[in-house]
Amino acid sequence: MLSVSNRVKNVSSPPIVELVNLAFKLEKEGEDILSFGQGISGLETPEHVLNKISEQLKNPALTKYSPDQGFFELRAELAEKLRRYNRIEYDPEKEITITIGASSAFLGATMVVADPGDKIILPSPYYFDHEFTVKLIGSIPIEFPMNEENNYFLDFDKLEKSIDDKTKAIVVVSPNNPTGIVWPERHLREIADFAIKRDLYIITDETYDFLVYDDIPHFSIASIPEAWDKTITIGSFSKAFALAGWRVGYIAAPENIMKEIIKVQDAVVICAPVISQLAALFALRGELTFLDYYNKMLKRNRDYVISRLDEIPNITYVKPKGAFYIFPRYSGNIPSRDLAFKILKEYKLLVLPGSAFGRYGEYHLRITFGSQTYEELEVGMDRLKDALTNLLK
Repeated sequence: MLSVSNRVKNVSSPPIVELVNLAFKLEKEGEDILSFGQGISGLETPEHVLNKISEQLKNPALTKYSPDQGFFELRAELAEKLRRYNRIEYDPEKEITITIGASSAFLGATMVVADPGDKIILPSPYYFDHEFTVKLIGSIPIEFPMNEENNYFLDFDKLEKSIDDKTKAIVVVSPNNPTGIVWPERHLREIADFAIKRDLYIITDETYDFLVYDDIPHFSIASIPEAWDKTITIGSFSKAFALAGWRVGYIAAPENIMKEIIKVQDAVVICAPVISQLAALFALRGELTFLDYYNKMLKRNRDYVISRLDEIPNITYVKPKGAFYIFPRYSGNIPSRDLAFKILKEYKLLVLPGSAFGRYGEYHLRITFGSQTYEELEVGMDRLKDALTNLLK
């Protein structure tokens, strides 16, 4: 009898799918469901991008492939953004590729740096798609706990004991999903020093680089000269530019690495969608003043959410300073998956279980606050307070 591969069977189903499907079912039955679950932007695709795209709909280029690496004009604009904002120098001709979101960029990065049986360190709690990808390529994710009591910093003495000859890379996500923490330059330099001394690649996912507040600057680890040749930088236009449905991101790395990444790109997707590349190009060429507004909105939403969490007994959290997530910990014996389903069924609020983000995420919930109106936040936090007060008795 035919069966599917063990490689795929050994990967869990995406945790958000079952919850979202249940939420849709409840909505069809007439229930008023609020979602604090999926991480999407509260912005609409910028109007100037839509206007420019509408002018391109009869462009014959839309019916053809772009180069595997993406249009040079977009790569050049992106190189300028990386130079100006992230303080990283990349050659747009040889060191940048446009991808289908950050997810395909992460796939390319991991396939290039690790063989089946090799190990990749995932500081935990981690973004669950990263674990899925590492397993799908046949490599081994090493779940290493971040220190929640110390702002989710890494303990390098303990990390040293997790390293062996099969360890090839460490993944960095700052600003972070699911915790919302932003690692300061000092800690990122410590991570770079560790990777350099242990001869590890650094895969840094900077999808949320524009979304920082509290006057906390974003720092890119590839801007450290000594770390540049070991670092693969990936990013996305989904969050800050509200282009999630357009599926467009990027990967930047030294030429010797990029030559190999292009092989993965061609085999898996050939190129990012042409119309999405144009949208990203127009987004980068437009004014970015809307990001100031959005970050102020995120800070306001964050402040409101934590003020309401402070009203709930036995809840602790690390205050987020970037992205649009908070990852509160609760006291009690209910597994987070069970708790999330109870909250959805009984209180009509969708949140994600912390266990979806690794074993060190258990007894947490991930709450998003990036796409809700203030009124939705008020209603949702009322529901969450009632749910946790009653269910955690």
